[in-house]
Amino acid sequence: MRDFPAALAFYQAVLSEVCHVEPVKILPEAAYANWDIGGEAGLVLYGRDRIAQVVGTAGLPSAATAVQDATMLVMKVGDVEGNLIELQSY
Repeated sequence: MRDFPAALAFYQAVLSEVCHVEPVKILPEAAYANWDIGGEAGLVLYGRDRIAQVVGTAGLPSAATAVQDATMLVMKVGDVEGNLIELQSY
């Protein structure tokens, strides 16, 4: 993501309230955070610039005129409708 601090604040609030999960590790200087759910990786946030450096694509354009989705979020929830209403409040 481009705005790591904003994404971190959003997911900290949502995952804490909806899933009762707190982050395992937050490294703001590395634009990295992760949450485990049931002992397994549940979500990892990694800043776009940092991941580009790691995979060697920092020299490529950061935006294109037409691209497919770059991310997918999958979460297991107990009450889809209830959690949807909660998420819409953010």
